[in-house]
Amino acid sequence: MTLGHFIYIPGMILLGIVIGYVMAGRVRTASSDVKAEEDQRSAARRARARARSSAATDTSVEDRPGGSPSA
Repeated sequence: MTLGHFIYIPGMILLGIVIGYVMAGRVRTASSDVKAEEDQRSAARRARARARSSAATDTSVEDRPGGSPSA
């Protein structure tokens, strides 16, 4: 084994570590963006469900038969 191998092999290992670190950072950023979008959609879905349920239970005087409040 020549002296070049003692420089080349650790250099390639170090290059692999750097490339892996950069690629993992990109994946982490992309996955956090996707997670944020999913959380936003989920919050909107819950808000729509709450609005629908409150609209279904909220009946006004005009909606009741006869138009007068029942006491």
